[in-house]
Amino acid sequence: MKKFKFQIISLFLLILSSMGIWAQEYQSYFDEDCDVVYPDTNTPKGVVILIPYTTGTSQEWYTYLKKAGLPADYVWVLPPGRPQYSHYLPDFTTYIENYEKLVIRGLQQVKAELGALPKKRVLMGYSLGGDLSWALSNRNPTFFSYAIVMGSRCSYAYTKGNVHYFFSIGNSDAIVRRNGMGYAYKLITASDSETPIMYFKGAHELPPDDVIRSAFAFFDKEGQPLDIPDNIAQVPQVQPNEANIIFTCAISQGMSALYYLPEGKTNKEEAISILEYPLQYLEKLELKVPVKDSVIQGSLVAETTSGTYIKPLANVGDGERIKMTIFSKTYRW
Repeated sequence: MKKFKFQIISLFLLILSSMGIWAQEYQSYFDEDCDVVYPDTNTPKGVVILIPYTTGTSQEWYTYLKKAGLPADYVWVLPPGRPQYSHYLPDFTTYIENYEKLVIRGLQQVKAELGALPKKRVLMGYSLGGDLSWALSNRNPTFFSYAIVMGSRCSYAYTKGNVHYFFSIGNSDAIVRRNGMGYAYKLITASDSETPIMYFKGAHELPPDDVIRSAFAFFDKEGQPLDIPDNIAQVPQVQPNEANIIFTCAISQGMSALYYLPEGKTNKEEAISILEYPLQYLEKLELKVPVKDSVIQGSLVAETTSGTYIKPLANVGDGERIKMTIFSKTYRW
């Protein structure tokens, strides 16, 4: 399977100069130690890294999970920081790399305390935490044992390895997350039919206790059947070739949505990735799309206060720029 990374960068200089775009800063919490909660045993079953959601902390995530009843005899690693959107946008890849170093340092703390790192290593997160759990598990597919991925769009490239996945998302969460997670689920279940996905009634919100208990049971009682509801999501079909694409765009005031439609699709509900109001000045669409002959086919769609603008993307190759006229102005991407 070929994997391509396309970066389509907006050069709409009038908007950029008037907005004064600021750089994404390295966060001081990347240099801090993790909090670690140890069990009352010298032989823990495993170690769980709890990755926080945007505007939350890992301590708050840990407190929320405790309501469902934590499984016994695990080490819990709580990375520092209260992530904000500006911490990881527009360059999410660099944020992943920095967070990976933070997690590794936290695991080194555990190894120094216990003398050896438990073999069962679990990543668990919701929203941003789900995105990072998915990304770090795919960057280290033979190191981590489990990834509990909740409320994530799963945009990082999938790498087959030893990781066992548990997915969960609200049944009315944003379509970009539901489609992204569904696509990831389809890829993984092609070789691991035991991978569960749980839908719960709700939007982009913390999962309820029954979902959390099922996630705990998944990594705590490997091989035992789970009580998974029948409302398994309909997921996109896996294509024989795929591209990992990053659209980095300067957003105009008055633009309410920006999304990608695969070739032959015309309905917004069929979009693979959607950014919707409120939009940041710089936004990034991270998605996987079908490719034909190593090029992108489809359309980039912008919804604005003056109407909907559609830019067909036919035979767009790696590194190519495109242009799109919005508000009588020409964006060169």
